[in-house]
Amino acid sequence: MYDADLSDEQIMLKTTVRDFCRREAPRDKIAAMTNNGETAHVDALYRKMADQGWLGIGVPESFGGEGGTFVEELLVVEELSYGRAPVGGHLTTSILVHAVAEFASDQQRETLFPAVVAGDVMSIAITEPDAGSDVSALRTRATERGVGWVLNGQKMFCTNINIAQWVIVVAKVGGQSDDRHAGMTLFLVPTDRPGITHNRVPTLGHVDTNAVFFDNVEVGPEDVFGKVGGAFSHLISLLNTERLILGAYSVGLARRALDDTIAYVNQREQFGKPVGKFQAVQHTIAEMAMKVYAGESLMLRVGRKVDAGVATGQEASIVKLYTSEAAKEVTLDGMQMMGGYGYMMEFDMQHYLRDAVVGTVFGGTSQIQKNLIAHQVGL
Repeated sequence: MYDADLSDEQIMLKTTVRDFCRREAPRDKIAAMTNNGETAHVDALYRKMADQGWLGIGVPESFGGEGGTFVEELLVVEELSYGRAPVGGHLTTSILVHAVAEFASDQQRETLFPAVVAGDVMSIAITEPDAGSDVSALRTRATERGVGWVLNGQKMFCTNINIAQWVIVVAKVGGQSDDRHAGMTLFLVPTDRPGITHNRVPTLGHVDTNAVFFDNVEVGPEDVFGKVGGAFSHLISLLNTERLILGAYSVGLARRALDDTIAYVNQREQFGKPVGKFQAVQHTIAEMAMKVYAGESLMLRVGRKVDAGVATGQEASIVKLYTSEAAKEVTLDGMQMMGGYGYMMEFDMQHYLRDAVVGTVFGGTSQIQKNLIAHQVGL
């Protein structure tokens, strides 16, 4: 929508992804592709994305990837969200591929990078029934056995593990400590390893999230992701990446809601003219457009700072907070502008709203983002 700040190559990338979505996942076929929204990830469509090279944008060329920029990744996420492409596994994998580059061992990189480029999905298991925003309260344990460990515990809201080939698990090793973050360790585990089970959790929106159980899952030194005891610092970096990518998702969703709303108010007539000619409607549309424009501008600004190596956690939180809240507000306004039709299941606006609401929760709630921003400005 606002392409003036992009290079010709970036505009071409956005256009190509947009055309792909229109061709491969058109509005009139998505319901059939997704079993009326029950399926959040269509693997055949995801493999077609792999053929385009988009799954390898964040992967170095030496491992078969594109070696692209972070901004290019954000643009792909934004356009997939705008196109409502049912490839939910792309979000978690795009986030975690950066953790692979930063923390994985050489052996893990040699395995994971080519697999991701080919279409494997990654997931991460952090949240637990009693450990959400307070990640240090987690109870999943990695108990030493021989040269390795055995994982036991339960995770909650684990997105995409039901379709993933790989999961990064956060667990505690060692004994009790006054340092609540002590012993927190990441393990990279194939999802088909014995002892891992999961149950999909029905939700308001269209996200594959699950309760996961680890029952005597054996892991070895080769499965440690990063440093033993280093998970908390690793997660801070990972979550900053997550917040920016989720921001791009929210921008794309808000853009789609805005465009659908504009199309509706231009064709819907009341009192002898399109309702878009009434000033009250125009003012609401103007506010919606302002939020979309500001969100996309924030996303691009901070994305460029990531590419330059100068982005901060504060900026990631600002992007996540603003774009997710904006998407929720824009979709709700879109529903209001459509009146009763916006409330009907037959129209897509209710779909957009249900997907927007979770954006203010996953990846760190809006309240947590405000806490982080306040802390980072010195409060």
